[in-house]
Amino acid sequence: MNDADFVTGCSAEFAEGRNQISPKIQNKSLPIPNGIDMSEFELKKNYFHSRPYLFSIGRFVHKKGFDILIKAFKEVSGKNPDIDLIIGGTGEEWQECALLVEKLGLQMRVKMPGLLSREDVISLYNGCTFFVLPSRREPFGITNLEAMAAGKAIIAADVGGVQK
Repeated sequence: MNDADFVTGCSAEFAEGRNQISPKIQNKSLPIPNGIDMSEFELKKNYFHSRPYLFSIGRFVHKKGFDILIKAFKEVSGKNPDIDLIIGGTGEEWQECALLVEKLGLQMRVKMPGLLSREDVISLYNGCTFFVLPSRREPFGITNLEAMAAGKAIIAADVGGVQK
């Protein structure tokens, strides 16, 4: 990085982290946020689910915090018996999260459909009550942009690029 003409990152948080690693790049570094294709969200087809649902999506890895989301959902599910949780995606912690769902007795309320087509992802955003991003670390949170494009309210962890 010290030899680069210019260094970019997807958020101020990400750029600041690189500046700490290599202070020499501070004057030649700039955050340039990610973007999305808004035209994907023009078709307002909603995902069919028999009950209202919260939606989250991502790679099932520790930093994404899906275990936190499942535990939090357990805490609020008793007071909100008419809403479900759908978490899309795959990854190394998918099975661990599926076992957590079973351990907490949430099999009828938490759905983890795995890998989804882009069409299904967009319709899940469109149909959800709100979107949740439970990440432990997040350089940007592009899923939040997608949720906003679908006109959804977001509950997100106060971390990294999500907060700046």
